[in-house]
Amino acid sequence: MKYPYLLFDADNTLFDFDAAEKNAHRQVCGKHRLAFTEEGYALYRRCNAQLWQDFDRGLCSKEFLLPGAEALCRRLAAGHELYLVTNAVESVQRARFERSAIRPYFRDVFISEAIGCGKPSPAYFAYVLRAVPGLTAENGLVIGDSLTSDIQGANNAGLACCWFNPKGLPRPDGLRIDYEVRTLEEIADLV
Repeated sequence: MKYPYLLFDADNTLFDFDAAEKNAHRQVCGKHRLAFTEEGYALYRRCNAQLWQDFDRGLCSKEFLLPGAEALCRRLAAGHELYLVTNAVESVQRARFERSAIRPYFRDVFISEAIGCGKPSPAYFAYVLRAVPGLTAENGLVIGDSLTSDIQGANNAGLACCWFNPKGLPRPDGLRIDYEVRTLEEIADLV
């Protein structure tokens, strides 16, 4: 087995962050008696995307599962150690994770706010490597959708990486991507 340790990103890799985000925006609008419009939501998304980019660069600090996520985690947990690696507000992400159907399959969760730094910082992955007995750069695989936090973070730490790219975006230049998958099911064939 090439990668007995699998480090999964959470949002838009296992959790359907986009659906949860839209639902939350709709609920906030309703709570404050504001009309929900697609135009207003699009504006919110642009602002939110910029905040996440700033978060990934360390400039600021911060449930729905994707189809097939639970089945994949159940299958992989039978022969691998699964860990969640995520940039998030600890109270929000931990609560969402603890209530999720995938919780039983993961050994631990590493949340940037609790660690004091986030992906793609080399310090974040150095912390994870120290915290997981037996995990090395040679036997661990980072799996995530974000080029700027997951894949760049794996590159920074010398870990192998798998880009979850369901939208079929073009590969960027200057970034090592060891594996690329379009569906969660393909991950099981890699490891």
